[in-house]
Amino acid sequence: MKKISTLLITLLVSVVFQQTTFAQATRTWVSGVGDDANPCSRTAPCKTFAGAISKTAAGGEISALDPAGYGAISITKSITINGEGTLASILSVGVNGIIINGAGIHVTIKDVFINGAGTGTNGIRILNAAQVHIEDCSISGIVAASGASGNGIVVENSASKSILTVKNTTITGPHAMNGISVKCTAAAATDSAVAFIDNVHIQGVGTAIIAKEKSRVNVVNSYISNNTIAIAPEQSTSITRLSNNIIISNNTGIAAGVGYNGKVVSFGNNQIVGNAVSAPPTTVSSSQ
Repeated sequence: MKKISTLLITLLVSVVFQQTTFAQATRTWVSGVGDDANPCSRTAPCKTFAGAISKTAAGGEISALDPAGYGAISITKSITINGEGTLASILSVGVNGIIINGAGIHVTIKDVFINGAGTGTNGIRILNAAQVHIEDCSISGIVAASGASGNGIVVENSASKSILTVKNTTITGPHAMNGISVKCTAAAATDSAVAFIDNVHIQGVGTAIIAKEKSRVNVVNSYISNNTIAIAPEQSTSITRLSNNIIISNNTGIAAGVGYNGKVVSFGNNQIVGNAVSAPPTTVSSSQ
């Protein structure tokens, strides 16, 4: 009897182990008519991003099958969220749309629309990650533009080195929100948060680009208009580099003076025109 009991326990442990091992798939799916109790397969999709991520292996991908609101999500592992070809969206009423917080992780957010609906805290908040890539997204409706709140995208990275890329993305108002804010909270003076912003449209917000502690913000091929401030180099440890941008019809183009002590480098090919006021770049550098 004892041998039979031991054998049954062994078999039970084996089954549980196999279920745990195979519970996560490399690719999962969500649908507006899905159910988070499903395995998140192509034929039995989940309903929310949060429901799917627990069933997706690290380094895997969650894909959206159809237009729907898929809910806010907290990401703590390497993952791709792909809404390409659909109207995949997150309605982040009173909360952050996406929080990213995992040491050394690589995250890609593609073709997702985030709407704070006038009460959202941040569109995408990055607390810790090695690399975050945001492509073909749209963010709007965020409020409470103070401190760590009220941003379309905010980087407060505690990692010693981090990279953010934002491509082909639109961030729009209201003016109670900011666009992209970047800082590194790691302790060493050599630590930094690097942002590459390419073909991004930021319109109708409070401050479009904010460079804070130990940030290296590179803005290229972008259109920044009708904001209170276009470029805010807030901290002396920050460097903002501008190339081939249109910065037009803002109350302030490049901010300077008290509270704006960072370095702004222009490669001499930007159109900074039609702003009520604008300081010149700290440095104009020729392209090499």
